[in-house]
Amino acid sequence: MTIPHCLSRIVVGTVVFTCSGAAAAHSTNETPPPIERKISTFSIRLTKQGYTHFAPGSAIVAGSTPVKILAVAARNSKDIWILTDSGVVLQDDGKQITFRQAKPCGWGEANADSGWLGSRLYNIVVDEAHVHVFGEYRDTNTRVGGERRASLARNGKWTCSERSLVPDHLHASGTLTWRAAHNMDDDACRIGSLAGHCTSGPRFAPTHIDPPRDGIDMGIYNVALWMHAPDDGWVVTKDELFQPVLYRFNGVTWAKVVKFDEGQHIHAMWADEQHHVWLTAGAGRPWESHATMLLRYDGKTLAQMPTPASFSTRIVRGSSSRNVWFGGAGDMVYQWDGSRLRQAQLSGDVGSISVSPDGAAFFALPEAIAFALPEEKR
Repeated sequence: MTIPHCLSRIVVGTVVFTCSGAAAAHSTNETPPPIERKISTFSIRLTKQGYTHFAPGSAIVAGSTPVKILAVAARNSKDIWILTDSGVVLQDDGKQITFRQAKPCGWGEANADSGWLGSRLYNIVVDEAHVHVFGEYRDTNTRVGGERRASLARNGKWTCSERSLVPDHLHASGTLTWRAAHNMDDDACRIGSLAGHCTSGPRFAPTHIDPPRDGIDMGIYNVALWMHAPDDGWVVTKDELFQPVLYRFNGVTWAKVVKFDEGQHIHAMWADEQHHVWLTAGAGRPWESHATMLLRYDGKTLAQMPTPASFSTRIVRGSSSRNVWFGGAGDMVYQWDGSRLRQAQLSGDVGSISVSPDGAAFFALPEAIAFALPEEKR
């Protein structure tokens, strides 16, 4: 293995090691300072009157039951959408919870006891015009999944769609929702928006050896994806040696920009408005371990950012280069505030993260939502 050439540089008083072609290991025993923004929590309980907010310390209504949360997504700090483990879709305006739908399109009957056969809802994504609830269908014969998507338009109407490819990476960016997929299918539209934009991904994207969901699921293996627009996107996939590679999309072609170190596994990716790519990485496979490294590609160089020895994450999301959040491996979350990494401990394990365009951060905990309002609304 070639040892990369590294230079040290100072960024706001912190030494960062920059390497040509790879990222140098760099961690510190220094504990990051606390996140400056106030992080609040609330739980949701089902009462006789419906779904209700409960702040920490609130008196629990007799006969009410806690709501278990799968995912959260937000357009802004007053338009928050929640998917529960029972397939219920809720909307939160910051003051009250509104019930929107239970098991949209009649989907969501699968459970762990059945081996997840049938339809299982597992994610919610919001863009400017729609709320999308994503699910997966599996049958007893092939156990190969297909996508089921229920979309709520602003006119209040639900539409239902099915697709043979299993959605693997989902996110909203601007006015569009994007997704990548894998499965045994000849469909060339592996990466695309729900508005109809479509690309097959990098020219070389191998059949994966270690699929993240099921040993039978085969097809194009995209490790991580972030699309800003139809002509501006990034994907991490594997090269002919099955090593992770970062590609850039210009609307026509994919160009290889960075090849990662051997044995380095990319877990998640997000790109900011300066076209800097933030990646969480680790030595183990993503479905077996958490990310312990933080990488940033600035358009020219891949650098490993300094992190505490306890740094362990799974997800990266943000709204700007001064508001990048990491979490999903336990109850710790981290924020890059533009100059340094900060940390906070939440009241439960983080299942999903959503950062709205106005800068509000939301964290789905097992039975609560934690949130940090935008800077100007602290």
